[in-house]
Amino acid sequence: NGRWFVGTSFVARTVYTQAGRLTLKPPAAIDRTVDLRQGYVTPAFAEAHNHNIPSPDTAATLRKYLSQGIFYVMIQENQPGIRERLAGQINTADSVD
Repeated sequence: NGRWFVGTSFVARTVYTQAGRLTLKPPAAIDRTVDLRQGYVTPAFAEAHNHNIPSPDTAATLRKYLSQGIFYVMIQENQPGIRERLAGQINTADSVD
């Protein structure tokens, strides 16, 4: 009961999950239903080029990305120690990759 983005438009369709992946093929058994109420479903967005992580308030920057539906960020930093400084803040289940 959602409208799924298919590249150029939104299409009403039923989508399932199996083994952690989306599929259009109905599974043998359905254990839970989520009604999307004709809502729109888009893929995760990505920020392809930035220099704002780390920032003076990295946590706020990450929250802003997530609130905008951005889950993938290309960090253009090459300073020594940046990767270690960001450990635990990125590439986690509740942050951007």
